[in-house]
Amino acid sequence: FNIISPQIIVIDKDIKKDKVEDLTNNLEEIKGIDLVLSPSTLMDETTKSLLPEDLTSMLENDKYQLILVNSTYEVASKELNKQIADISKLVKKYDKKGIVAGEGALMNDLVTIADHDFKAVNYTSIAVIFVIMILVLKSVSLPVILVLVIEFAIFINMSVAYYTNTTLPFIASIIVGTIQLGATIDYAILMSTKYLEERQTEKDKKKAMQKTLKLTVPSVITSALCF
Repeated sequence: FNIISPQIIVIDKDIKKDKVEDLTNNLEEIKGIDLVLSPSTLMDETTKSLLPEDLTSMLENDKYQLILVNSTYEVASKELNKQIADISKLVKKYDKKGIVAGEGALMNDLVTIADHDFKAVNYTSIAVIFVIMILVLKSVSLPVILVLVIEFAIFINMSVAYYTNTTLPFIASIIVGTIQLGATIDYAILMSTKYLEERQTEKDKKKAMQKTLKLTVPSVITSALCF
């Protein structure tokens, strides 16, 4: 039936029929919408009186009335997200408390909320790890360098999908970002503390680093491969 992304609009029951019809007509003019169904387009007062209540209650009740909209755009696409924004803007003109729901709208909300939450969690994680590393390493510059290197590694990891033209689910950036930060910070602390220990007995920086790598890389590689 060419039903790709149906949206559900819930508006106040008291909105007059002519305004609902006007809303319906305006919705039909939005690009990518091929079907709009509302109580006013499906039945008049005469028809409504002939239909059983359990059927009419699916479209309206004592508080709300329902409008069904079918979009030709795929869920989670940029076109659908823009269309949902246009639909929501139009609905708010007629009912400020109107709700636009459906798979596409919910997915759009999920992406928006998750993106906000990811940024909040990521910034908080960086701040907490930075403080912990300052206490452990007793240095300000070293935690800055380590966190910047790890964040750059995460950036490179995520950019591979862009250059290979691979589509990733929105949740991928959250998983990769938080887990890679949490896992690699352990490796960073291990190598840093070992290097600082070696520097106490070895004055030459290069030799101290070579010995540090010799002692820590096997552990890091084993852990990373298991991970």
